[in-house]
Amino acid sequence: PPNPCVHCLQFVKKPTSDHVFPRSWYPESTPENLEKWQIPSCSKCNHEYGRLEERLFIRLASCLDNQALESLGVGSKLVRALDPLRGRDARDTSIREKKARSFLAAMHEPSHGNLTVCMTPYPSGKVISVLVCDVDRLGEKIMRGLIFIYLGQFVDSTYEVISNGLPGAYPEFDAVTLSAGERRERGPGIEVLWRRTAADPVCGMFVIRIFGHLFIRGGILPRGYEASSNV
Repeated sequence: PPNPCVHCLQFVKKPTSDHVFPRSWYPESTPENLEKWQIPSCSKCNHEYGRLEERLFIRLASCLDNQALESLGVGSKLVRALDPLRGRDARDTSIREKKARSFLAAMHEPSHGNLTVCMTPYPSGKVISVLVCDVDRLGEKIMRGLIFIYLGQFVDSTYEVISNGLPGAYPEFDAVTLSAGERRERGPGIEVLWRRTAADPVCGMFVIRIFGHLFIRGGILPRGYEASSNV
């Protein structure tokens, strides 16, 4: 039905359905009867997030354990997506070839100056760069989506959404979220711990785990909120 877009909040007469966790990202271990998270979106936002998710998928899927429960068959999906022999026509074949060349050119030797996340127990020694801003935007999308799905609300301009896809240890943040966070999941591919505040359920803290290895931490706060020293 007519609805505001969850992302930009623009009212849309005929919104599209956007998957909170990208449909192509669900591993083969996902139960067949699982209802996948979906939210209303305008065509522009849906297209932009689709492009972002494609960039991330090509890079993340190449680093995953194809046999692990959390990422079962995801690597095989990537191989099929880049295979020129599967092209529907000459144009599709050309697009697949360009994507495959770009992907292979992006792989390089690890640099000690950059943070590295190991996504498989069998690292090859090669790494591939992922833009943290892309991971941050994915985290923001997931948080906005869960607020709409479970609370029926939109995260408007009175709130600030903070998403952090940087790898590393955040023990204090994780301890607060893990101690009282609600667990939301859609199969083994994505798991979310969500701690809501009593004063405003829209506000809260999130720990998002994708494919068992990629962590995104974030929160939704009242805009202009200033944390005191004991928070």
